[in-house]
Amino acid sequence: MDWSNVLIAGGIILAISLILGVCLAVANKYFEVEDDDRIENLEAMLPNYNCGACGYVGCEALAKAILSGEVTSAKACKVITEDNAKKLREYCESIKNDKGEPIDLK
Repeated sequence: MDWSNVLIAGGIILAISLILGVCLAVANKYFEVEDDDRIENLEAMLPNYNCGACGYVGCEALAKAILSGEVTSAKACKVITEDNAKKLREYCESIKNDKGEPIDLK
């Protein structure tokens, strides 16, 4: 058996995998999507039951609706406690919506 053919094939496969690995690392760096911390913070103040009682699929969708201005009331979430609703209103006063305007939750 001629081992030189096996070594050449192994070297080619190794070179291809290194090139593809570098390409994936570069693509990961340039196409990285940053998460919106505001959504995570709003979602943390919601009860995270994902019940859909507010009319949205879950708490993340409600948080996005608050940021877009579709929702104007903290009581859109039917199961939120009064303390969390107050925290939600206070947090919304300190941030701006997607249009750059302050969020005024009632």
